[in-house]
Amino acid sequence: AKLGSRAKGRVEIKFVNEAGLSEAGMDYGGLLKEFLEEVAKRGFDPNLAIFKATGEGCLHPSHLAEFMDGGLALLYLMGMVVGKCLYDGILLDIRLANFFVSSLLGANVDLEDLRSYDADLYHQILNVKTYEGDAEDLGLFFAVEDDIFGRHVVNELIEGGEDVAVTSSNVNLYVHLVANFYLNRQGSRSAGAFRKGLLQLVSPGWLRMFSSRDLNDLLSGPGHSDIDVDDLRRHTKYSNGYSEKSPTVVLFWKVLKSASVEERRAVMKFVTSSSRSPVLGFASLNPPFCLSKVKCETGMFASLGLGKDADRLPSASTCFNTLKLPNFKSAKVLRQKLMYAAMSGAGFELS
Repeated sequence: AKLGSRAKGRVEIKFVNEAGLSEAGMDYGGLLKEFLEEVAKRGFDPNLAIFKATGEGCLHPSHLAEFMDGGLALLYLMGMVVGKCLYDGILLDIRLANFFVSSLLGANVDLEDLRSYDADLYHQILNVKTYEGDAEDLGLFFAVEDDIFGRHVVNELIEGGEDVAVTSSNVNLYVHLVANFYLNRQGSRSAGAFRKGLLQLVSPGWLRMFSSRDLNDLLSGPGHSDIDVDDLRRHTKYSNGYSEKSPTVVLFWKVLKSASVEERRAVMKFVTSSSRSPVLGFASLNPPFCLSKVKCETGMFASLGLGKDADRLPSASTCFNTLKLPNFKSAKVLRQKLMYAAMSGAGFELS
């Protein structure tokens, strides 16, 4: 976090494995992508309690962070992580809540935005607003109760609100004050810490160029989570003896096409450090996705499932978005080796 705006420049990453040894490989950007994804995966985990997930799985800073040791500093750091990813065009597997993105963009958030905070709370508040009887019968007051790690807290919506009853004449004021409390007041310090970190790398003027949906797409890719295999294939390069018509390449596309969504995303993460498609499609991936041939000894009838097939695992150079693919002869072996490598979560030393 001490880097501040200097994080816009080149940041070199070196991983240390469980044995305490530095992993092989030069960082030309791939390691940084992997590092930021891993930090995001841990930092945005709702179990850490500095972020909270909505019912749809979208995230926003938790007001509990300000009551945790180092909670606001962590949110500042996560804001910088998101800023660095936006600045460098690195995709993350997260989705921010619409109300929170709108507030980041400088928009006023009100009652309708409460739906993206908590849909159940939104409908409860609407029921209060449209209640046809005497609102005083509901027994509500201008205060909101909260639990801060086991400590009961009462937050007054107006001065002395704990003793001011909600009536039919003031119910509209109550509804909007409740929405304002949850969307703006309650988590203001937490949201402010995240925003301060984010603005170290991206300017407010740049952010305001986008809608909340556009900004989420820039951060995490289009809303759909599958990989467009046909688009990927159209923009793939080949090296070390492979071409689009090479038997192993034909098998690779067949295997990837028949794989599950989770498997395809795992392969993409293994090769590019990101499990999502680029916002503008694979034509914008830089460097382009590449299949590079690794020549291995194989039996004459390996393509028929007889004799020896390539026994090496595929490996990857994430800095170059390159999959180093042995010259497998059978789709079955290619699938087994590829999925084992992609799903293992291992580093550069796998092969």
